[in-house]
Amino acid sequence: MWLHANKIFLPMKIVKSHENSTKKIIFLNSTSNYSKDDKKNNVKSDGDLNYSKVSSYKKSTLSFLDSSYLSKINNLQKSDDKSWFDVTKITLEAFNFLSEVNHDSTITYQKFYNKLWNILNELHILTKDLNQQSLKKEQLFFRGSLFNLLNQSLVLSRALTKPYGYPGDFVMLQTLYDNKPISNTKLGCYLDQFFLDDELARAVVNRVEVMGNRVIQFINNSEKDELNILNIASGSGFELKKIVNANFNKKVIYHCFDQEVASLSYIAQHSQDKNPNVEVRLYKEDIRTFFRNWKSEQKFDFIYNIGLADYLPNIIMSSLVKESLENLNPQGIFVLAHKDYTLFPYHHPSWLYDWNFIHRDLEQYKDLLRTTTDKPFSVWFESDKKIVYFSEFNKSVTTNDRKNN
Repeated sequence: MWLHANKIFLPMKIVKSHENSTKKIIFLNSTSNYSKDDKKNNVKSDGDLNYSKVSSYKKSTLSFLDSSYLSKINNLQKSDDKSWFDVTKITLEAFNFLSEVNHDSTITYQKFYNKLWNILNELHILTKDLNQQSLKKEQLFFRGSLFNLLNQSLVLSRALTKPYGYPGDFVMLQTLYDNKPISNTKLGCYLDQFFLDDELARAVVNRVEVMGNRVIQFINNSEKDELNILNIASGSGFELKKIVNANFNKKVIYHCFDQEVASLSYIAQHSQDKNPNVEVRLYKEDIRTFFRNWKSEQKFDFIYNIGLADYLPNIIMSSLVKESLENLNPQGIFVLAHKDYTLFPYHHPSWLYDWNFIHRDLEQYKDLLRTTTDKPFSVWFESDKKIVYFSEFNKSVTTNDRKNN
């Protein structure tokens, strides 16, 4: 049974707030057992970092990790000694450099950016051939060792702790759109800006703008007097703020579903009752069950998602595509966004704040769609950099009307 209150449609028995469910994680006290003199003595050059010093540092570092965090490392497959040595050496270098940022006026943002970029690239090159368990172990150690430094960035702190259990929640996305450092220290602000300057971050912002424009174009071009639009895993629906401020001469019913009440509440606050021609309906639902639980015979004129496909394994993404196409009206449009991991430094978020995506380039993505459905689709991009691409299906177009991509 659906509760209709202030135009928010939510299953009564499962509505609850998760705002206080933030994870409490205790990491290494980075200043313990490692003095300033030790740092100066140990990082002058690669030659100064011998194996015994590195091994000793790793042992003392692990002793300061929270027990639950340490157990995550110990439960993973043991990495080879050479990899452990190389990553620890670079971790020491990163620790020393980040520790000096607040106190060294000669460290400009550009110098900081170049240094951190090089550190992350070196880590990626050293570990790119490791299996996933060994790689995860190295990354856990790197982030754990630097956590108190990375935590000076309010942006990275949220990215690391993931209060809602997943990366890129609506608060994080709002920070991306605002595009301003929000931390209190020099190091924190530099880390904020490094996050904001990432090519992926800019592409994420662009895709929202582009998707909003595509929906507005569809609404304006449609000959129907009433349209039903579905935003799958809507998050906080930033593109919807743009859509409800547009002028339409027709009725638009905008359906948004997401698993987080906080995200839906954000939409309710910023997008409901803003336009007399746009009715916003919100549903708390999981991606795997929404269409199964959709009891209405109502189908949709436009269905889209812009931030989920990169996290879905092939079997779930195929199911999403099939169910979306099945729930379109005869002239309906389905749009799905995805990132091309080969066009941005995907290892930066992986090492710095444990954001990981399923790696598909454009051709792999197309192949997956072709094995899922015989419906043809077109492809367009969020910008000339082509980091984010959109596949668009038109239900009225058959394979006989247009050659498949």
